Amino acid sequence: MTMKYHGWIELNYTEGWRKFEGKEVIYSEYIQSIRLITIKLEELVEKEIFDIPKSDVSILVSIDDMTTVHLSGKRNHWRSGPIKLLQWIQQNAPGSHGQIHIHDDEHGTLDEVYKIYRLTNNAIVESIETELKPLID
Repeated sequence: MTMKYHGWIELNYTEGWRKFEGKEVIYSEYIQSIRLITIKLEELVEKEIFDIPKSDVSILVSIDDMTTVHLSGKRNHWRSGPIKLLQWIQQNAPGSHGQIHIHDDEHGTLDEVYKIYRLTNNAIVESIETELKPLID
């Protein structure tokens, strides 16, 4: 009886990019806006606001300033934390994209498949992954 989740989200900030378009300092100011979003997200993760243990979430910044949130964990029962995290990113960092795979073996009709929550074009789309199965037939 468990819920497993795995995912990644690349942080972007469309509004920030539009704000700095056409200026010479586009990149550095844009990156600063992403850093501010990242700092706020780190604070919320540290306080476990999304009901996800902080050990299940990593925020990585690559050498070329790409910021990616990774999450992976297992809970005894269904928790909406991973979806709440995705919703927060959708609201605070429009232009971000990524996906979270969730398997809930207590679901009943969907206990043998993963549900995917994709963030793209500032919308969260839910689908079912039929090829990726947590159990062997």
